[in-house]
Amino acid sequence: MNTRCTLLSLSLLLLSGGFLSAQVPTAFITDRLGYTTTATRYNSLADLQTKTNPVDFVTIGDRDIRFFTVDGSPSVNQIYGSFFYSTDPSGNPGVGNTSGNNGPGFMQIYDTDFSTVDTWSMAFDGFDGTYWTEANLKISGSDDDQAPTPSPARFSIYNNDNDIGIFHSYNLDVTVSGLQGIEALPGVIQATNQPTGVTGTLKAVFQLTENNTSPADQGFYDIEMTFNMNNWAWDNRDNLTYPADGFMNSVFIAPPVPEPATIGLLSVLGMAGILVLRRRLKK
Repeated sequence: MNTRCTLLSLSLLLLSGGFLSAQVPTAFITDRLGYTTTATRYNSLADLQTKTNPVDFVTIGDRDIRFFTVDGSPSVNQIYGSFFYSTDPSGNPGVGNTSGNNGPGFMQIYDTDFSTVDTWSMAFDGFDGTYWTEANLKISGSDDDQAPTPSPARFSIYNNDNDIGIFHSYNLDVTVSGLQGIEALPGVIQATNQPTGVTGTLKAVFQLTENNTSPADQGFYDIEMTFNMNNWAWDNRDNLTYPADGFMNSVFIAPPVPEPATIGLLSVLGMAGILVLRRRLKK
């Protein structure tokens, strides 16, 4: 797949309205970020909720992550380890990649229809007189097992062989900076450069249910992922053998945060919901 052409086509579809129908186009697509993880294990959901009787505590070092989340028609929310990058001479995807592919810390939320999303919002901020330099994405979701699809919910606490389960809840709040966002359409900001900074976390309650190889690892995990700019694939972008066209471009499309003085006017005009873009999808 020609990743750059695919993203360019997607960007054009988003902005033309052909992908999102009448909605304001919104997308947060990037492979540039990394994360570290802490996970506390409990034997029951009740113990996790009250933070009592923990049975294990795990820390996981730097991992690479992909965000491919689009609010539109269709809507998708896919957050997972960017497993496919490789520097191996074979040119096969994922070979030798222990930061996005193999090893503890791989995670996967692969929601192809927003069925796990409870609330979703995205907006640009940080206008410096030329560019909108920041984009913030907030998502809360629940009940993600994605079974029986071929891309189930996963978190590799200890290994990749026994990592399928259920995200009972997940809450994402991430802000990327260093963007060069411009107004591509009235009220719609687009940035296609790589971010240079990030803050934020993804907090989740994950139940490990798979027992193929390690039934003793089953349990409930209180997970916190902290985002950073450490990314193996980016550091090796000049030596990648897969994908053939190199490291993927980033695409961010969203409305700007309204200025305080305009919020009242936008409310009168009935546009506040469009500019802030908050969707509640499940009761």
